[in-house]
Amino acid sequence: MISSTTLELLFNTKKITDVALICMPFMATDRPSLGLSLLKAGLTAEGISSKIHYLNLVYAKMISLDKFNMLNIFPEADLVKEWLFTESLWGDNKKRDSQYIKDVIEGGAEEHRVHKAGTECFDCKDEILFCKDKVKGFLDYCVNEIPWNDYKIVGFSLMFQQQIASLSLAKLIKEKFPHLYIIFGGATCKGESGQALLESFPFIDAVCLGEGDIVFPKFVKAYLEGKADFPGIIRQAGKVNPFTQETPVTDLNTLPHPDYDDFFEQVEQDKHLAGQNFLLMLVNSKGCWWGEKSQCTFCGLNGPDLRFRQKHAKIVIDEIIWMLERYGSHTREFYVADCIMPKEYKKTLLPQLKKLNLGIKIFYEIKANQTKEDIQLLSEAGVTGIQPGIESLSTRVLKIMRKGVTSLQNIQLLKNCLQFGVAPKWNYLTGFPGETYKDYEGQADLIPALQHLTPPLMPGIRRIRFDRFSVYQAEPAKYNLKNMRPYTSYQYIFSGLSPDMIDKIAYHFICDFDGQDDIGSYTKSIGKACKGWIDHQHEAALFTMKKHDDLVLYDFRPGFSKSSYTLQGDTLLIFKACEQIQKRKYLEQLLSKEKLDSILNPLIKRKWIIEENNKYLNLAVSLDFNYFPPEGVWHELENILQ
Repeated sequence: MISSTTLELLFNTKKITDVALICMPFMATDRPSLGLSLLKAGLTAEGISSKIHYLNLVYAKMISLDKFNMLNIFPEADLVKEWLFTESLWGDNKKRDSQYIKDVIEGGAEEHRVHKAGTECFDCKDEILFCKDKVKGFLDYCVNEIPWNDYKIVGFSLMFQQQIASLSLAKLIKEKFPHLYIIFGGATCKGESGQALLESFPFIDAVCLGEGDIVFPKFVKAYLEGKADFPGIIRQAGKVNPFTQETPVTDLNTLPHPDYDDFFEQVEQDKHLAGQNFLLMLVNSKGCWWGEKSQCTFCGLNGPDLRFRQKHAKIVIDEIIWMLERYGSHTREFYVADCIMPKEYKKTLLPQLKKLNLGIKIFYEIKANQTKEDIQLLSEAGVTGIQPGIESLSTRVLKIMRKGVTSLQNIQLLKNCLQFGVAPKWNYLTGFPGETYKDYEGQADLIPALQHLTPPLMPGIRRIRFDRFSVYQAEPAKYNLKNMRPYTSYQYIFSGLSPDMIDKIAYHFICDFDGQDDIGSYTKSIGKACKGWIDHQHEAALFTMKKHDDLVLYDFRPGFSKSSYTLQGDTLLIFKACEQIQKRKYLEQLLSKEKLDSILNPLIKRKWIIEENNKYLNLAVSLDFNYFPPEGVWHELENILQ
């Protein structure tokens, strides 16, 4: 007689997949998960089958892409996206929810009110509640429609704003499918935060504390072979969890190409999502070479390990070409998920990309101290967008941040980006311990002169946060910071945990320091100026056109007299010398001091040239490169020329 087990083996031909990798809301819908895609490729190399489920796409469809993206207007520390899933994790609690809305959404708690200043998120309560009402149906779909019995291990990637959604689903999965082994990893699982998550939520079987690109596939292989422990992974293990160190990737050149097949297969099945401009994610480096030398005081993005590691340029080129061959029908736009571009790429990667002329668009994060030639090379290599970490236009405040740049360098970068068609995304940050109103003197007058350049992101100015792993959070006493504590939002998001555990899990903090009560008063005028900058950016221009041997300067900045002026002779000589930052000492070699002052003073008065510490920069953009004035300005120019 044939046993039931034998019959099951004969007729059950469905293959069991080893690992389900889960991408929960609120990962952006226009890109695949780089982390999960690298893990899938690493698992494949170990002979382990896996599938990535982009459940963020499912939820986005349920609430609409517009509402999904609307949630991005809230300050990150409000944790609005996390709050949407709190009921599914902690149970219904109307008092908790109403207090969260009062303190966070409506700005009852001071730190949430000041961070919301200038945004329009006070009026979105109905939309938020709509998104919250969709959570139960979404989680029901996740639990009932995904064949969890086909897997042995479920891995969740916890980036920012994915914690509560991931915990909620993991809890439901464990209740219904207790045999599944659940492991968490990602940016919010580093250090003591990962340990606290494991201790607080028993349905999590293990946590990867650091970079999982190599560790996770090897751990899965060991687990499937019946071996329990592995460096960099902490397990429940009877509630005894010895804290193990992270195991960072030492050689990025050994990483496989990320596998984005599951993302694009899922997108192709849903035309509702297919109309987006998709991005292919790249990792060229880890850590921060500037941070190794002088970590920016407010930045915690690299976690406790700032060691800089980078891929060889040839490896990057090979990966880009491979991705174009495999996914080029979906997009030719790349987003490099590094904290800073390797310095050597100016001599290696960028010239090769320029030569290959692949017809791609790339986004990079770079340091702001780039020359005109650097920005031109970026443009010619296909880099169309950058995040340069400008953060301020006050040299004194930049020094407090330890940015290693000056205000003039930041402005020069904005000018060069406009000339060569590279779009910079940047924030204007305020509220640093140690700053005073004197550090912002002249800013409200300077900003209108820059209206033709790319403004900071909305809402114009932002108050800094004290993030985990930043210098401020790690060494508060050094900066006379007192009572470092999580934002008020955390007590509602993690309402079932003790304050001590919330402290360990939280990423965004507030504290008390001298002068903080004055910040709003001395930055109010700057916020107003930045708002005007944002509002008028498409109707502002300051540029030069050649006219025989002279230059004609056209000024179409709001608030300035619309004018044209012919630069010639010594005025032209000095103006061109200040095309990039120029020291007065050099200019005095061109003209006598008296003659130089007679030329510079009128140009500075009209804010065609700006000066700082005996260094000068003309603000006009040349039409000789990739710049063309806004359409409205061009029509006005035609009237002037007639």
